[in-house]
Amino acid sequence: VHPVERVSWERATATLQRLELVLPTEAQWERGARGGTTTPWWTGPEMQSIVGAANLSDSFAKEHEGPSNWLIETWLNDGHSTHAPVGSYRANAFGLHDVIGNALESCREGYCTYDMAVNPGDGERLGTDPRSRMLRGGAYHAAAKRSRSAFRMDVLPEYSDFAMGLRPARSVTQ
Repeated sequence: VHPVERVSWERATATLQRLELVLPTEAQWERGARGGTTTPWWTGPEMQSIVGAANLSDSFAKEHEGPSNWLIETWLNDGHSTHAPVGSYRANAFGLHDVIGNALESCREGYCTYDMAVNPGDGERLGTDPRSRMLRGGAYHAAAKRSRSAFRMDVLPEYSDFAMGLRPARSVTQ
């Protein structure tokens, strides 16, 4: 019912491999998260468009003793201080829930610039830093700006924490 959390990239990759699943590439993740849009959030160009579609650091968290160091979106009340059950908010046009906030999601590749060569088909960037892995989507303790479709951050492959999860993908043969 709740998102998988506290899963490192290493553990996620090993577990998904046994299930014949994979982590999405950054390109796949972003395409899915955008749901066919080109705006900062699939919901539109304005922060306020995410109301009803995101679980972020908000007035509800502040009122329910969320940490004082969180950047609070006072205009937002999503009803949760931490992870929300999967599917609690509107889905995007591709039917994907929780691509804005809730839990950061691991992607397959490590840090790189966008000008690096990509693998045809899945868009995986070639020659990325093996000491890092990318996270996308923001989390329940993040502000809206850090939950845009294009927002990315990297962590060590063995790193895990309370706001880090995954969104499995299936390899498609052509």
